[in-house]
Amino acid sequence: MSDFYPSQRVSKALKRFKRRHPENYDLVNWFVAGKCESNLSPQDVITHKEFEAMLKACQNSRDRAMLSLLYETGARIGEIAAMRIEDVIFNDY
Repeated sequence: MSDFYPSQRVSKALKRFKRRHPENYDLVNWFVAGKCESNLSPQDVITHKEFEAMLKACQNSRDRAMLSLLYETGARIGEIAAMRIEDVIFNDY
């Protein structure tokens, strides 16, 4: 998913939510993902190969999990740090 701009990630996530949870469509129907201005170039974003190298450099499973979560979600470190166990849905995927 790293080939997408942030607004495309949001749009894809919302479409997935609407497909999986049609009964809750009104919860996200109001949201419209617009164009996101970014100064990032493709060279600024890590490649999958670089990500794999970073994973191999991790010395414990906690660090691998944190790195994977950051990479897969595109979340900021503060968003991950603020997460609580109640924020994680284990049985839907």
